[in-house]
Order: sequence, then C-alpha cells, then structure tokens
Amino acid sequence: MPTFLDHALILIITVGLPSYALFLWHMRLMRSHGSQRGAVRLQTYRLGVIVPWSLTILVALVWFQRGRLAPDIGLGFEPHLRFWTSAAIVAMIMAYASWQRLTIHDDAEAKKEVMEQLGSVEALLPRTPFELQWFFGVSITAGICEEFLYRGFLMWYLEQLTGPVAAVVISSLLFGIGHAYQGSRGMIQTGLVGLALALLYVFSGSLWLPILLHAFIDINSGLLAYDVLRQGNPSRLGTVAPKPPADPWE
Repeated sequence: MPTFLDHALILIITVGLPSYALFLWHMRLMRSHGSQRGAVRLQTYRLGVIVPWSLTILVALVWFQRGRLAPDIGLGFEPHLRFWTSAAIVAMIMAYASWQRLTIHDDAEAKKEVMEQLGSVEALLPRTPFELQWFFGVSITAGICEEFLYRGFLMWYLEQLTGPVAAVVISSLLFGIGHAYQGSRGMIQTGLVGLALALLYVFSGSLWLPILLHAFIDINSGLLAYDVLRQGNPSRLGTVAPKPPADPWE
C-alpha cells in the first residue's frame, strides 16, 4: 500500500508540476516578446529537461529503496503476443504520422491549418535548429519521465486505492489537467492521448512502448511545428532568417 512519502510524491506530480508549468514558465513565456521570447523559450526547454528528470529520479530512488519491483512500475519486459501486437500497432501509428507530416511539408494550405491549430502552444514550439535540438531533448524527457510518473507510478498508486479501471481513467484525466497551459482543447486532446497510452500500457504489459510512442509523438509534432514556424520560412518571415536570440545560459 502507498506510504506517506508516496502521497507526497503524487501531490507533487499532480499539483506541483502542473502549477509550475502553468503559473511559472508558461506565464513568463507568454509575457516575453521579440528576441527575449526566444531566450525564454530556450530556458524553458532546459527546465523542461531538468525538472522532470529530477522528479523521476527521486521517485525511482524511493521505489527501489522500498524493495519494490521494476515490473510493478512498468519497467518489466515479457515478449508475449500482446506485446508484439502492441509493437506492430505502434509501428503503424509512427509510420502513418511520419507520412502525414511529410505530405504537409509542401502543402501551403495544410500548413495554414496547422498554424491555426497551434493556439496557446505556439510560443513554446521551436523556430531555429538550435531550439529544435533542445525540443528533441524535451520530447525524449517527456516520453520517459511522464510515462514513468503518470502511467507507471500514478497508475500503480491509484490502482491500490481504486482498482485498475478507475486508475486508467483518473490518471488520464490528471494527465490532461497537467497540460492546462495548452488551454481547454489541449487538455482534452492530451487527456485522450493519455488514455490511449494508458490502454497501451495495460495491454502490452510494459511502459517501453508507451515511452517510445509518447516521445515519437512529441518529436514528430515538434518537427511539424518547426517546418511551419522556423525562422527564414519565406511564407512567414521573408527569405532572410533573423539572428537567433542570445542564449541566457551561456
């Protein structure tokens, strides 16, 4: 059964992280302008790597220090039929999403639609090759850390208190709420993605495929946004790319 420390960690995951994202870095990013926004965006990317990894390492230390097993938090691997079926589905999703992104590359109308759909997350998305590299790091971090925290630890915690079905539903709702900075539509979409990843976790019996798919979704979305928003895109900023913002961490 969960201990007091587990309760505290869950509170940090479900309340602390969303509050930090919405009221600290997102508000600061939205208040920034011009070249300052690029500098703030890079700082946000770095914090988007450091903070989740710090919390993930803390949860892992607590988990294993208490003698709990890796498979109980989703880190096991059993190559049964359901796992390989899930792997095939994930591969098809990734192939289709990659094909869809590549078809949009030369479609101005489709790019316009993408721009309209970006909404409140546009300021967070990469414009330069350097930002794109950092966005990849954030995406990989989200794939590993969010799956470990939300699908692994949070679902284990909820299952002890409510049962497996409620754990899937509640963890998905909390995952959506955790992305409140994306607005109401973003929360709904993210909650549905969380539900799909939770079902994938349950069906495959492992976090490895949800981690892979989650990281891929974020990377693929970043590449699509970069193609639309990148500095020097003739359709947006003319043929000459502006100088990248100064790096505040150097």
